Amino acid sequence: MDEQDEKPAQETQGGPPLGADDADVRVTIEQSRQALKASAAEIERAKRLLRETEELGNPLVSPLPVLSSNDGEPR
Repeated sequence: MDEQDEKPAQETQGGPPLGADDADVRVTIEQSRQALKASAAEIERAKRLLRETEELGNPLVSPLPVLSSNDGEPR
């Protein structure tokens, strides 16, 4: 984890510290942070699955038969 992830939200933004009556702002910031982390994790998962699929050479896909233009039967 990066050092920025360890710091409270107001420090990473560089703004003034939030007051005690800004609890809903703190909640929103925390929810946003968690959503970004979840999105990043999902992107990494998708990248890993793509790499694994490429490594397998995609053996599940079989070529479609080419149809003859005259009889409609596969060649």
